[in-house]
Amino acid sequence: MSPEVAVIIAAIIGGPLMWGLYKFDKRNTKQHGEAVSLIKEVRDNVSHVQRDVNKVDAKLDIYIAEHEAKHATEQ
Repeated sequence: MSPEVAVIIAAIIGGPLMWGLYKFDKRNTKQHGEAVSLIKEVRDNVSHVQRDVNKVDAKLDIYIAEHEAKHATEQ
């Protein structure tokens, strides 16, 4: 096989292969960007929930302390 024919065969095989890899990489980059955006949204939502849980926890602690104090004075 002559070198010219080998180059042509390599181009015929390599061209579509490289095009396919390029398209896959482009889709992967887009999906990665979407995933990062969703992860940030989830992180923000978790932060809001954590603040709400802390507020409820603090209120519950106050209620329990008041309840115990009330029952301690009744006895």
